[in-house]
Amino acid sequence: MNIKFRFRQLYTRFIQKYDASGLISRFFTLLSIDILVKASGFILLPIYLRLMTKEEFGTFSYIISIIGMFTAIFTFGFHVAIGKLYLATTDVKYRGELLFTVSIMLSTIIAIVYAFVLVFDLDVILVHFLFKNEFNYAPYRISVLSAIPISVITGLILNFLINSKKIASVTKYNTSKLIAVNLIPIIALFIFQSNADIVRLQFLYLAELIILLLFLSVPIKEFTYSFNIKIAKKAMLIAFPYFIGTLPSMFFIFIDKFILEKFVTFSDLSIYYLAFAIAGILSILAASFNNAWFPEIFSEQRLEIVLSKTKFIIKRLFIIYLVIGIILVFASYLALSFNLFEKEYYEILYLLPILLIGQIFNIIAVQYSFFILYLGKTYWYVIINYSILFPILIINLFLISKYGYNGAAYSYLSSGIINFVFYFLLINYLSKKTKIN
Repeated sequence: MNIKFRFRQLYTRFIQKYDASGLISRFFTLLSIDILVKASGFILLPIYLRLMTKEEFGTFSYIISIIGMFTAIFTFGFHVAIGKLYLATTDVKYRGELLFTVSIMLSTIIAIVYAFVLVFDLDVILVHFLFKNEFNYAPYRISVLSAIPISVITGLILNFLINSKKIASVTKYNTSKLIAVNLIPIIALFIFQSNADIVRLQFLYLAELIILLLFLSVPIKEFTYSFNIKIAKKAMLIAFPYFIGTLPSMFFIFIDKFILEKFVTFSDLSIYYLAFAIAGILSILAASFNNAWFPEIFSEQRLEIVLSKTKFIIKRLFIIYLVIGIILVFASYLALSFNLFEKEYYEILYLLPILLIGQIFNIIAVQYSFFILYLGKTYWYVIINYSILFPILIINLFLISKYGYNGAAYSYLSSGIINFVFYFLLINYLSKKTKIN
């Protein structure tokens, strides 16, 4: 009883000291299931690895990386514009016009791009560039082309639910997704016991489509069916500079896998992907945290408070992610020891520490980048990301061509350090320029 009381006292003191804004409470309330949804792919890895061969797992993971990169590209920065403009006002009519206007613009852009892709078979041409290993694209084509817009829309739905603080809807959305995106593909893999990579891909995005149809009505109910030119211009002025500036960072996420595929088989690629999936737990936590952190920044009017909170949270996140990283390495060792992961994946233990440190550097760089977005100085994204694009490409080509997936891990770490250093120096420069200490 005394222990329980003591724990409650410590928790209360912690909240009073570190959670005056309610961020930590909101994080756990709003996003605990979101983390579980995203982490479920990792938690269920032993099942997937039993149901898929190394080659199938490598192929599936590489395709998911491509879909993820193009999903990020096809939002065209409008998710940031929606978040910033939505949180800047409480006017219901304005918010409704914003949601409708941006939805029309984004849908039109994607429709035009897809028309060109289908008429000129641009995706088929792109596949020849992206794949060096023998790959028959035809069975995957419909799934891949469907996956990108489905992922864009589901991402925007969740973004809206969080920005509008519809906690009950976020919980329902994440719970439904947790069940659907895991249960449906796993059942399908047990039923169709061949071509596991194709089966998992098809049923994964079938599940995503079901979630989309279930929750699409939530943001639509808030539409004001009036296309507002002024809002459109504001949204584009936020979205497009952000998109152009962060475009290289979308390639940074994929570049190591793209180059590695040119030098190893899909079977070898699966080893790197497994290590990356485990290290990616940190990115999952960071992405979920940022969903709660983003409204915290953009609802704050005082510049010095934003910078102070940013520095405060970065110091604590560094320690938290470092501890989680150590736990992940130990958990992976246990998974291999108890045959949850097959012994042929043992080399992930050498890759994991390197990838985890790279993840931490990249995560902190993203935290710093929010401050630039808050200032509206999105041209810095262009300057930084395009400045480091060529050096990172050279590092990846050199290390991966010589050392395979070990080189890819060190390339990722190098990219993370370079990214962090640039943003760290920039934030210090902007702090002094605006006379904030």
